[in-house]
Amino acid sequence: MPISEADKRVGLKVADAFDGEFDRVARFWTDDESAFVDVAKYDGSPGPGIASYSTLGLSAAPLMDGGTEMPFRVEICGAADDGYELFANMLASAAFEVLDGGFVYPDRILGGVVEGYYPDLEMKHLLLMTPFLWGEGLRSFDAGGRQVAFLQAVPISSAELDLALRTSVDEMTDLLMARGAEPTDLGRASVV
Repeated sequence: MPISEADKRVGLKVADAFDGEFDRVARFWTDDESAFVDVAKYDGSPGPGIASYSTLGLSAAPLMDGGTEMPFRVEICGAADDGYELFANMLASAAFEVLDGGFVYPDRILGGVVEGYYPDLEMKHLLLMTPFLWGEGLRSFDAGGRQVAFLQAVPISSAELDLALRTSVDEMTDLLMARGAEPTDLGRASVV
């Protein structure tokens, strides 16, 4: 299948924002092989010892909120310290939520995604946020008739999830920042 002009623009936007060394694009299929998502990996972005990842082409699928199609589409990005190669699989799992008609937005928490790939880590879930690791590089843009927004996936623990549910996602993320939690460190200790 040829790559659409909009998908090319998404790829160029990601490459420009990540500004690292391109590693590869991996294709992930749904269990029934009815749909797929591609995930790009860039080494050394946003710094040494870290790899950045982004879906490519997810924005070709409509973003639905119940039965209503949103006027924009999404791509999901994130970064992980070297050694967490299954982070790409986690982004694919989050993307399949969209392909299955799920609504994703900033502050949405996708339960159990990290745990599904790294069951022994304290981080268990993915929090979707407005991207912040790459400066302004992954802000919403017009990809040639398709408005595309990016969401950054950040691993959180079950205790952090509980705090967000008891108080708010803002309070939980304020605590993450105050305690110096690195958003790329899947092996970090919970701040709660």
